[in-house]
Amino acid sequence: MFSPREIFLKQVLSPNQSSMEIFHLVGANGQDSACLTWAQLDKNARAIAQQLTSCYSVKKGDRVLLVYPPSLDFVEALLGCLYAGIIAVPIAPPDPLHMDPTLLNKVVADCQPVFILTNSHYNLARKAGKLKSFLQLRTAQMPDIPWLVPNKSSKNDFDPMAVQADETALLQYTSGSTSAPKGVCITWDNLIHQAQFNRKELGLSAKSRLVMWVPHFHDFGLIGGILNSIYGNGRLWIISPLDFIKNPSLWMEVMHSVKATHTAAPNFAYSLITKKTSSRQRQQWDLSKLQVYMSAAEPIQATTVDDFIQAFKCTGLKPGAFCPAYGLAEHTVGVTVAGKQRISINRHQLLKKQVEPVAVDTLQAHTYIGCGKVPNDVRLAIVNTDTGQRCANKEIGEIWVDSPSKGAGYWGMQELSKDTFNANITNDLADARGYLRTGDLGFLYQGELFITGRLKDMIIINGENIYPQDIELAVEQSHPQIRGGCVIAFSTEDDDLPLMHVAVEIRDQASFFPNKNNIINAILSMVWKKEAIKLTSIVFLAKGDIPKTTSGKVQRQACKTLFERQQLSHLFWWRNETIPNSECSTAEVLEKEEHDNQSFSDIVDSQFLSVRNRDELTIWLQLRISQLLNLPLSKVSAETPLYQYGLDSLSSIQIIAELEKCLGFSISPSLFFEQENILSTSTFLAEGLTTDVNQITAKISDLYPQSEQQLAPSFNERWVYQMSTSHLSSAYNMPFFLSIKKHIDVKSLENAIYDLVKKHETLRSAFVFNQHKIKRVVTDEVNTHFSVYDFSVLTDEAKTIEVNKHIAVLNKTHFDFEEPGLFVFELMKLAENEYLFAINIHHIITDFHSILNIVRQLFGFKKELISDELSAEINYKAYIDEENVKFSSNDFIKERLYWESVLKNDKHYTFAGNYCEDENRCSERRINIPAGTTENIKQFAKDNDMHLGSLLLNLYQLSLLLVTGRDSILLRLPFSNRQSVASKTMLAYLAHGVPCYIEVNDGLSLKRIFLENKVTLAEQGYFYNFPLESYLHNEGSSASPPVFEYNFINTTNVFDENIQLLSSSYMQKDMWSSQYYSIDFSLTNLLHYGELNASVCYRNKVVSKSFLSTFVAVYLQVLDKFIDNADVSLKDFRLLFAEIIAGETCTDEH
Repeated sequence: MFSPREIFLKQVLSPNQSSMEIFHLVGANGQDSACLTWAQLDKNARAIAQQLTSCYSVKKGDRVLLVYPPSLDFVEALLGCLYAGIIAVPIAPPDPLHMDPTLLNKVVADCQPVFILTNSHYNLARKAGKLKSFLQLRTAQMPDIPWLVPNKSSKNDFDPMAVQADETALLQYTSGSTSAPKGVCITWDNLIHQAQFNRKELGLSAKSRLVMWVPHFHDFGLIGGILNSIYGNGRLWIISPLDFIKNPSLWMEVMHSVKATHTAAPNFAYSLITKKTSSRQRQQWDLSKLQVYMSAAEPIQATTVDDFIQAFKCTGLKPGAFCPAYGLAEHTVGVTVAGKQRISINRHQLLKKQVEPVAVDTLQAHTYIGCGKVPNDVRLAIVNTDTGQRCANKEIGEIWVDSPSKGAGYWGMQELSKDTFNANITNDLADARGYLRTGDLGFLYQGELFITGRLKDMIIINGENIYPQDIELAVEQSHPQIRGGCVIAFSTEDDDLPLMHVAVEIRDQASFFPNKNNIINAILSMVWKKEAIKLTSIVFLAKGDIPKTTSGKVQRQACKTLFERQQLSHLFWWRNETIPNSECSTAEVLEKEEHDNQSFSDIVDSQFLSVRNRDELTIWLQLRISQLLNLPLSKVSAETPLYQYGLDSLSSIQIIAELEKCLGFSISPSLFFEQENILSTSTFLAEGLTTDVNQITAKISDLYPQSEQQLAPSFNERWVYQMSTSHLSSAYNMPFFLSIKKHIDVKSLENAIYDLVKKHETLRSAFVFNQHKIKRVVTDEVNTHFSVYDFSVLTDEAKTIEVNKHIAVLNKTHFDFEEPGLFVFELMKLAENEYLFAINIHHIITDFHSILNIVRQLFGFKKELISDELSAEINYKAYIDEENVKFSSNDFIKERLYWESVLKNDKHYTFAGNYCEDENRCSERRINIPAGTTENIKQFAKDNDMHLGSLLLNLYQLSLLLVTGRDSILLRLPFSNRQSVASKTMLAYLAHGVPCYIEVNDGLSLKRIFLENKVTLAEQGYFYNFPLESYLHNEGSSASPPVFEYNFINTTNVFDENIQLLSSSYMQKDMWSSQYYSIDFSLTNLLHYGELNASVCYRNKVVSKSFLSTFVAVYLQVLDKFIDNADVSLKDFRLLFAEIIAGETCTDEH
């Protein structure tokens, strides 16, 4: 028998040490927010023990839950329980308002505590969230457990109870939320041995200075941190884990400040701190006093260690102080420490559980870091789990361990405890005392322990222990097609990046494939919401294909092995294409000669800026998630479900920390798991915004400060800004393909491209965005982005496959707006004197006219059209100056006033009926025009001296008049905006929309209406300088945009017989996803080498189904009937369509 005070607080008995501060709670600012001396700790612990035993009649051996946030209150409560002989049960504090408290519920049911202790801060939050009712602790199976905030001012003359070495001092729970909780019984003997083990192996003493942020309810933080210091193994500075995640550099700042000698953290923390600190920061820190920086609690990666040591070399960090270790809660914590060796072994032999050392640079090498030699008082064996015998030399097996630190078993689970804590090696009679089966795989090499696998069922991501049962249950609950008990979750690694997979059996193959996407999204959503996990892949299996034992238990390791060997029979394998390869590093930015060429995303990261409304929050979140996950900005949509991004709890907390700093109020850590998408998140956050905040984004003057240029006044900034934040940037690409039937000298073509890029500033431009404003940045560097491929030697079949593959990749090119050169050129040789020349250029720097200029200037024909202008340096600034003069002229003011009147007085059309249902914002409907109809239209245009595009515009307007029943139509038309000589050969996005307003008299014939429209268009052509969108998006403008739009594109005979345009897409339908693009219904006519086609693009939430179907029917009939009825009045012509239009209901909105 002995007193805990005699063992743990010996310093209190010494007058010289009782007043020494031993515990420090560090605030988010890096300063001590609270401290405890030995005497204060002893006094307060006695008071708590007195209150529990005297006031609340808690007896020795009773269990009490400790549910505390990081605080010194927890330390006092822990020691108070130990003093009273009460079994302390530390567990993670659930979020009072949001977190699922299933684990707390199960722990209560398992260990039957008499009280739940907490502090006043958490208790207040608990009451505010009505936690007790939410937890549903009032059930028939358990009593109502009272919550208690200990009174430390009560009597403190309590005499600590005598305890025996084998009595349970505390329970360490290791379970996931859905499996049966397992509380490891940690005895007094375990605690004392572990404290002595740490003192000896880690060189700890009363003079040591420990800095820890690992959670206090985790064995690593509880035993390795708090109880070590209570034993006298040094002073401890405690950092909140949440504060560390929000600001990783806080860990280093505190160690520098207190001259820390010891610290410890999982592998991911060393990776995170390397990425999230700059060389400038590191040079300010002195870590030369650090004697031990331990890595444990998850697999240790050699690359992480090397990167950390190299990065922090300037701090005086000693490489030899790095301390790999191995431990587990069932062994109190530590088993081995201070690993010194590394070994690279053959990956193929690893799958066979054999150790074959190879050179580190061997292709199949996998490097492991040793976790230290086995201490003298620890027995450790590597055991073959199939035979139960010791493994042979260089054979991988399960690690079995026995020492005075081995726990006494699982609370209330005798059979499981016997199997786990008292295992015997087959045919080894010398080992009378049983071993602890760790469930970990490893091997001994030259006396040192190496870990090759994680816990049999445990998955570790970013330092968090995740049980596969939790993920499997979430998957099972996600969709009725998933077979219960037939799901396996497991993880793999790719370049040290943890990847999460699930294998799933489905109930019915026939109904699976039609509903495949819905099932996948249901799984992703449920796993994200329940477990905050991003899945890398989902393998769908037929019934009976999931690996199981004869007793029906799923075999996770067998499934993982089949998966890694690609031998898992599957119906469908879904792979997540958005998982980032690595996280963006602020350090990489800060080390580029101190921001000489700093990118926009990096500025957002290094200079935190504020936002002032929902729209700005939306854009900031898109930018931040893009940077943090290393995803293209164009792939981060405001309306995409959050679970579709690789955003885990670690990334979420980092973003929340920045948002709190920006917005000035606290945000729940579970914010991103409660919101559906970025838009709903920004809407929620905007409610808490104050008016006195700064603008979003960055100082664009920090980027290429000497080469910034304003854009032309007609440049549709708001629309172009949306280009940068669209969910799919390829929607704004302009891919063109030329069939070339003549010899091409590749070197000459490359030189021509070089000259083209050098001549045109636009092709050397990048763009930066600020508050829906755009600035163009020009570099002198010339990059041709030109590639050549020779497919002429392939068979026709192989050639077709390769060409289609290149075209698909080219079409989906994602351009980085912050890097000059938003274009790609490719030349594919198909045969002798036969080529396919591909151009993909982003719409932000080009329009259709520019594409034609590029081809003409590269291949040098039709020079008579452009004379010597090709040799002139293209001066974009001169064009801007020219537009500035034009836009300040009296003529332009007249134009503005004219269209202001038209736009404001136009009766806006409303589509009645049910909306078109589609998951996208906008859709496209193609209309096939018969060849005979096309020829008739061409002939009519020729006979009546009309431009074909003008006639087709009239027919579109006529169709709209019939369907809407109106006598006037307002349209948006594209305009090239190239009146000046300087703009003729310029490569730039100069086109903008212009308004076109037509009023008709029903008594006039169709031919007369066409003639009057021609006059009207000529008159309104005077106003074609007017950039429609610029006016509509001006602040204070009350004008409504046109509902309808028309485009005509003629690609016939653009060049010559040897070079023909194969396809053209002036405006792809995906551009309609733009939230700023406000045209509801657009028709495009494409004339391509004599063939006329049409397509309509429409907004799903605006255009009704009946309008769409009616318009298509009417339009085709108009094309077919207008020639025979050219002399018929519009009034009579309407009667021909009465039956078709009868089903359409439409109204005018005044």
